[in-house]
Amino acid sequence: MEKEDIFHRVNKDSWYMSNSKIKEFKVNKYILLRLEGKYTLIYVNRKRFMHCKRLIINIPIKDIETYEEISSIDEASKLYNQYLIDNKFYKEENKELFHSPYICDIPPETEFWGHCSNIQVWVEQNYDPRVLHSNLAFPLLKELTKAGDPQAKKVFKEEIAKRFFEGKITQKLILVKEKYLNYLNKEELESLIEDYIDSLKKLKYSEEKDREIKYVIEIGLKYIKEEIVKKLIEKYKDFSNYEEELSEISFQLGISCINEHKYYKAIKCLKIGLEYNVKNVEFWMRLANLYERRFQDEEAVKTYKKVLEIDQNNIIALNELGKVFCTMNYYDQAIHTFKKAIEVDKYYFSSWENLSETYQKMGKIRGGIRVIKEVLKFHPCKSIILDYLASIYTDLGFFHGEIEYYDKAIKVYKKALKIDSEDPEIYLRWYYLGDAYQEKGEIDKAVDAYSKALKNNKKDLCSLDELINIYNKKGDIEKVILLCKQALSISPSFSSPLKFLYNIYCKKKQYDNAIKICQEALDYDIKKKKFIFPDDWVRLGKAFYKKGAHSEAIEAFARALKITPRDQEIWKHLRSAIGERDDQKLIKRENNLFHNFFV
Repeated sequence: MEKEDIFHRVNKDSWYMSNSKIKEFKVNKYILLRLEGKYTLIYVNRKRFMHCKRLIINIPIKDIETYEEISSIDEASKLYNQYLIDNKFYKEENKELFHSPYICDIPPETEFWGHCSNIQVWVEQNYDPRVLHSNLAFPLLKELTKAGDPQAKKVFKEEIAKRFFEGKITQKLILVKEKYLNYLNKEELESLIEDYIDSLKKLKYSEEKDREIKYVIEIGLKYIKEEIVKKLIEKYKDFSNYEEELSEISFQLGISCINEHKYYKAIKCLKIGLEYNVKNVEFWMRLANLYERRFQDEEAVKTYKKVLEIDQNNIIALNELGKVFCTMNYYDQAIHTFKKAIEVDKYYFSSWENLSETYQKMGKIRGGIRVIKEVLKFHPCKSIILDYLASIYTDLGFFHGEIEYYDKAIKVYKKALKIDSEDPEIYLRWYYLGDAYQEKGEIDKAVDAYSKALKNNKKDLCSLDELINIYNKKGDIEKVILLCKQALSISPSFSSPLKFLYNIYCKKKQYDNAIKICQEALDYDIKKKKFIFPDDWVRLGKAFYKKGAHSEAIEAFARALKITPRDQEIWKHLRSAIGERDDQKLIKRENNLFHNFFV
């Protein structure tokens, strides 16, 4: 510290220091104000916190009576709408600030002492929120709480509670979004919600308040015990004059939470609803499904069993319970449950399918196939069952590499095609048949099957993709071009045909065509709001570069770098394009870009 520093002690906690270069005012052991240049800065625990921007000033003596009923600086600021910003006076009109040229501006040092005085009084008054403007007091209280100031912590909690209790829904949203409620412990928050519930008795209905209460219920679902949320829902029903039962209100709130993927809150809502209507199977089923989504398998099992206590023949609950058992590797219990479901309704194919999959997971492949053959004997929807059986054979062929399984799959698919030739999904059968032929190496038969799939569904991109690959291997480029154009007419950014056609055009030096399909793909993805990969821009940039359109190439590579700024390969392409321009300004710009990304 320099010799010319002069200290002035204000009290046991406060002092200020001034010299020719700097002015400081220590308010207490946590807060320090410093004048740096023309700005007053606040430090908390010696860490820079914020720059003071506003100071309400100069209430004329003749207007004092107007302010007699004012209880806080916030109220005064609304009445007196005049501010000091960057040492200049501004007046607020229609929520906009206008410079007031007829009032003398004050120097930075005077403003500094004004801030020091305000904050010192605020501290001496035990952080009374009425003394300081809330725009400064509230964030400062938060910072002091984090710094360990016990009095600030107490006042900060009181202010959070006050804002929650008295504020509108927008303020409550901010308290949650900025995680202010995390500063209250569970007991304090529960007490706050209890007080909020009591306040609803005196209010009249309004749509805004209706939305607010729903939001408070959501907050309660996250932070507090269910019995208090239950009270809040009951008050909500009274407040809103709903004719629905309380269970239905809880259920609708739960569904709303599910739609927003707030599964934990949804579980609490449904559990509250079940307290009002314990026999509601739909509630129990929704709850069990939520437990499955959250991988709480034990809870899911208990909940499906509750459903079966109410309705022992509930086929959906039996199947879902069996699937959870299977997930938990409780195969014997899963098999027992699926067999029971089959006893309830032998025509419900999902039960047979689940039973077959359980045997397969146990490694009992023959047992799984036997189950499907058994249901084929009597089930009317034979084509669907045959499809499933064929898929088992195809998977076995893939995993074991044995042709005989593909032969069996082909035989079953052909049988399914004869049984239900009018099925609107028949193209899928032809597609899977084509896959089986291709795995066997019978390419011509595979082409025939894929072509028939396309005949039944002209937008079958999977069959088109397989045909493109087959004809490319055969070297039939004209056929590849035709099929690629067909695929891109359906989906302009479909990756595989786009790459094939792009490479063909570039090889033939038809760069305009290559550029066209790249731009159409990008336009399509932008319109559909799809994610654009850097390779999409790079492909376009390469086409421009090969054409000699270096400015356009530079733009495309720059777009790619916005997505992956550290990709060295793209930088290499960009440098090449800039180098071709021989433009020193562009080279300098590129070097600046490189510096910004990597230094």
